Amino acid sequence: MECARHPTNPVAQSDPEYSSRTVGMLQSAYSELNQVGSARFLNQMDEVGSGINAASAALSILLKAGFIWNDETLKEYTENTIMREARLAVVSCGEKTDTLPGSVDKLYTCVENTSTGTITTTIHDVTTLEWLWDPVSRTYISKGSYEHERVEVRKAEGTCTRREAIKGRVDGSGRLVLIKEPAAVAVLGYDYSAGGFVDAEVPWTSDCGTATSGSVPEQITWLPDVQGIANGGVMAGNRDTPSCVGNDAKGTEVVKWNFVAPPSE
Repeated sequence: MECARHPTNPVAQSDPEYSSRTVGMLQSAYSELNQVGSARFLNQMDEVGSGINAASAALSILLKAGFIWNDETLKEYTENTIMREARLAVVSCGEKTDTLPGSVDKLYTCVENTSTGTITTTIHDVTTLEWLWDPVSRTYISKGSYEHERVEVRKAEGTCTRREAIKGRVDGSGRLVLIKEPAAVAVLGYDYSAGGFVDAEVPWTSDCGTATSGSVPEQITWLPDVQGIANGGVMAGNRDTPSCVGNDAKGTEVVKWNFVAPPSE
């Protein structure tokens, strides 16, 4: 019941009606289990000649079904109906969930030459996370935090700086997929793939122009799509690619990631 009242699985947390709906279903199941237990007890008393007849008990939920509620039927009803429906209603809270500590570091730089000077942009995203198994999508989803900073320095006759900074959560915004079929790995060339981003309203400050502060909607790609081959159960990499390539601009994007591979399902 505690798992239903206070879900920790991001899949359950994303449904605002999950807790009330699931707690209600479990309470109904507990009540029904008590009634079934009473019926089994009355049946046993009837068998030993106690004078109590199970059919005379006020168990309308059982009698309405029109079955002959002997002990074996009640046992099957408990396991295959009540318990099965309860299990399907509850999303795992994590007691059987594999958590994978990991980190991502992304550094983007770009230097652009303009007719009046240069603009140097640096974006640094640092993320600490774990991956949680989602049985519905059969992938791992992210849980953790990120720090995002963007600094833009403009140099012309003078120098001014515009800065953005925000901290937030990456819960449910990333996916890690493991590929276990050897044939698929041979074709794709990798056995895992991961990526993630969040949308945020990012505050900024500036000494360029008349506006000194504000906020801007931005999509923060804290983990650009990465793939690779796990090595000894560890998924790690370092990717350096050109950024803002053009006649008057150049730069790089360096992404470093390190995840611990989950044990077999």
